[in-house]
Amino acid sequence: MVDLLVAHGASIRASRRGGDTAQPGLEYGYHIHPPRAGICVPGGRARLVFASRAVLPLSNTPQLFTVPVLGGSVVPVGNGSEIESLGAVVGTRVVYHRCVRVTLPNLDVVIDQCDVASVRSDGQGRIALTATRDINYVQGAIGEQVIIRRSQRGGITDSLVSIPVSGGVETPMLTLSAQNEFVSGFIADRVIIQRPTGLWSLKADGTSLVQLTTEADQFAGAAGAFACFERGQALWCVPEDGTAAPTKVTENGMFVDGL
Repeated sequence: MVDLLVAHGASIRASRRGGDTAQPGLEYGYHIHPPRAGICVPGGRARLVFASRAVLPLSNTPQLFTVPVLGGSVVPVGNGSEIESLGAVVGTRVVYHRCVRVTLPNLDVVIDQCDVASVRSDGQGRIALTATRDINYVQGAIGEQVIIRRSQRGGITDSLVSIPVSGGVETPMLTLSAQNEFVSGFIADRVIIQRPTGLWSLKADGTSLVQLTTEADQFAGAAGAFACFERGQALWCVPEDGTAAPTKVTENGMFVDGL
């Protein structure tokens, strides 16, 4: 049996990823996740990923590093020549964005031309997962598959693709509107997509696309194999594979977490 943590009454809603350009993780309107203070890399001797506080004075390029949690040699994740930000940690590999600054005709400086790479936590075995020089940004991972959204500046549609974390064939998953369709989360082997027509889900290989809800609902979180969402004051949940209709859990509640 799956339980939920539910908050009743007034509360402050935390920002969540999606189309709101005021949300954390958005850089110039694109989902470039900032480096977190310390993300642990599992397997073998425990290491963590960190970002340098000081920006290099000459290149002005933030960098990522890994280091054993008990101290030891600091290993750079990238080569230090581009802007680096963490995308995901998959097993013992660190997946990160490599972006450059571009000066537009109006002299605005923006982050652009982002590709994705992965490297072992010891800094060895670096692999370019994308090399399109579009705006590629990591949405998350399902097993060994990294889910990436690809955008072209000024385009009206984006591409959702999956790529093995150790490199390999890219699998097209879905075409998304650049304005109002977003990856909202992950449950088991499925990606939850937020669309104006409702919540949808599909697998990392692009198959089994199913519609979960029929209103412009926002994914609130997962409870076991259920996708939960808030509609008005009510809290609802639906199986992540769409095998049953949504169920109203409570008339007045906000999703906190699954148990």
